[in-house]
Amino acid sequence: MTVERQADPSLHALARLEEREARLFALRQDQEGRIGPCAVEHLLLLRGGKGLPPAGIPFVAGAEARLARAEGYARVEIAGALVAVQRQALLDTQPEREDFLRCGYDYQLAELAAARTRHNAKAREGDPRARGEVTRLKGRQAAVEAHREEALAALRREPELIASGPVAWLAHALVVPSADPEERQRFDAAVEAIAVRVAWAHEVADGAVVRDVSTPELARAAGLGDHPGFDLLSNRPGGEERAIEVKGRATSGQVEITDNEWARACTSAGKYWLYVVYDCATPHPRLARVKDPFRRLIAQAKGSMLIGVELVLMAAEQE
Repeated sequence: MTVERQADPSLHALARLEEREARLFALRQDQEGRIGPCAVEHLLLLRGGKGLPPAGIPFVAGAEARLARAEGYARVEIAGALVAVQRQALLDTQPEREDFLRCGYDYQLAELAAARTRHNAKAREGDPRARGEVTRLKGRQAAVEAHREEALAALRREPELIASGPVAWLAHALVVPSADPEERQRFDAAVEAIAVRVAWAHEVADGAVVRDVSTPELARAAGLGDHPGFDLLSNRPGGEERAIEVKGRATSGQVEITDNEWARACTSAGKYWLYVVYDCATPHPRLARVKDPFRRLIAQAKGSMLIGVELVLMAAEQE
């Protein structure tokens, strides 16, 4: 994506188009059509696949329309921001640059005025060459003043000419989940680990003492049963104890609560919390905390239950 200063043939200094900035960027578009920026390096982390999985066929079928939407997003959200920054930088420095420009031209005009005064004196004494020099100096003064006005006009016009250039797509990739069960399991484990770190950090920041009780061994060490139905035991200042079940999602989507977790949420309603961490596969995970999820997230569930992101965010505690 480029940012350009477009041409204005009426002003000599702006007669040619000028590229002001070139930026390499990457976009991610999901199946629901949501578009957002992502790190360019993500393309380097992708592994080639064989064939097109059935789930990817609808996505490919609408690729042309999706590309058009992506280009629109790039122009408005990315290029628009770059253009705004460049334009504002010119506007912010415009008074200073105008003063500097005027000083330069005023210095030239002062020199010409002094020279004209000297030659006027000689012309009054009858020097014929002096009269011709005075006429020449008048012309030069008029030319400098005209140049000054044009330079000021170009300086004021330039911010209006800042615009986005063409979008040049360098690469596209269709990204689908890996079909390798082991790889999928490793990815899920990594997402859960990130979610636990985010939840743990939140509790520690609030002054809590946190213990991991996610495995039978760790649960027994904390004085609990082998399967307590939550991941973290948090003892907060003031004596509050929280039983925290942590769920992580790579981006967004549903989280699954097992029957054991629901049972514990029901019997420990006063201290049971659900911490859901979204966007674990991005640099900025988002934590949503739900107190007493059994009461606030549909208590009639039987067995395990899938909970949508909208329901979690509506029930989450506000900071």
